[in-house]
Amino acid sequence: MNLKMEAVSSLDREGFMSMAERHFRELNPAFEPDADWKESYFENVLRNQRLFLRWIRRQGVARMCAAAAIGELQTHRPSKVQLEIVTGNTAAEGLWKSLGFEKASERWILKTP
Repeated sequence: MNLKMEAVSSLDREGFMSMAERHFRELNPAFEPDADWKESYFENVLRNQRLFLRWIRRQGVARMCAAAAIGELQTHRPSKVQLEIVTGNTAAEGLWKSLGFEKASERWILKTP
């Protein structure tokens, strides 16, 4: 199977953010993005030269996509590859564990008014 990844550009902001919100709500129906997430998440990722944001179309090839993304990251010789999984997404936990990832910490957030 042939996999093609495309870089996400600043012109893709609206589509990406819409997709990201839908995705996180599928994983956790209670997901409500904070205003700061809506305002800065996309730009922070694009601006950070150590992060790589790519479009990968859903075609039931999660393992192959993950392996391709890890392979691309490894060409930059990182000291580690880190990811976040939304609480309750057991399918994602299983995928990443099967690829050798280990849980290193838990992220806690205090929402302020």
